[in-house]
Parts: sequence; C-alpha cells; structure tokens
Amino acid sequence: MAWNPEQSITEQELQLVAKTGGVDEFTLRQLEDGWIIEVKTARSQENMFLVTRRDRTRPRTFKNLTRMVDHIRGKYPKVGVGKKPILLWFLDQDVTPKATAKVADTPAVRSKRGGPRKG
Repeated sequence: MAWNPEQSITEQELQLVAKTGGVDEFTLRQLEDGWIIEVKTARSQENMFLVTRRDRTRPRTFKNLTRMVDHIRGKYPKVGVGKKPILLWFLDQDVTPKATAKVADTPAVRSKRGGPRKG
C-alpha cells in the first residue's frame, strides 16, 4: 500500500489538534504487520495517518494493541470521550463504516459476532 506524506500527521501535530478538540474521528486499523492510527480532523476530512518525525512516508506501526491503547490514553486523553468514539478496524473486515466497531473507554471490544471479547 502506498502512503501519501501529505496525508500524514506527526505526534506533536496530533497532540495540538487533540487538545483543541479538533479530532473528528480516531481510528485504530489493523494491518498485516501491526496496528496504525488514522484520524480525521475538523480541518481535513481526509484520513490522515500517524507518522514519526523521521519518516513521513509510512505510518507509525504498533505491534501490540494494548500498548497502542495505553499510548493513546497517555498522549490524547480527550480522544474517545463523549460523542466522538474511537473506531477499531480488524484486518479481515470490510473498510466501510458498517464494518467498524465503536470502542468506548472500556476493556471489552465487540467481536464480529457481537459478543464481548477481552482486549
């Protein structure tokens, strides 16, 4: 998959946007080699992917979903609170809004069959 550096956002940029409440959608997407963070902001309605300052050409990848969630809670405490949920996309799901599971500030995540799954 080709990643467009113009659709990237660094940790520092995302922290500023999140502090002002400018994150409209926060998505955790599973890829074959790990998990990435995608966001839609109030200024850009395109999906942007989180990158490191050294390499804006590919997304920052997390190998462990639990560590990724801990990272998000530490860096972006306002994200996922209120009416703007965090979306979770599994590798084997269609990339459509109907196939996304909404993740609240809870440890349980819904599986594709609808039952709770520990996360």
